[in-house]
Amino acid sequence: MLEGGAVKLLSTIDFFAEAMEERPNKMDMSTYQGDPFQCACEKSHLFHSNQIQVLRELTNMRLVFECPDQPIFVTCVKVKGIFRFKGFESLFGYKAERSSDLLSWVRGGKTRKSVPEGDKIKGRK
Repeated sequence: MLEGGAVKLLSTIDFFAEAMEERPNKMDMSTYQGDPFQCACEKSHLFHSNQIQVLRELTNMRLVFECPDQPIFVTCVKVKGIFRFKGFESLFGYKAERSSDLLSWVRGGKTRKSVPEGDKIKGRK
């Protein structure tokens, strides 16, 4: 997280490199209801499983949350605490051009080599 509570936004390539593990969330999220996290949209939200979609579960107790206000933003958070929950730490975020880019990723359409067409680096395939 950056100074002032802002979440660092990654480029498309960097985001997908960091968060590409293809694993839907299997974690029991009931423990975390009502806990705050800093979102990539620059707001703080309270986690409620009926309002915030967990897009991916990553290694090392990291989760990718969809912004409840603007679904083009996603935030990777780390669950702090091993034996007792100590809050969420926002690690990085991403802003998609279209929410459909994120939907195809959530549905398993993205791989490490597959990023939204408009975000590929020129000269690379």
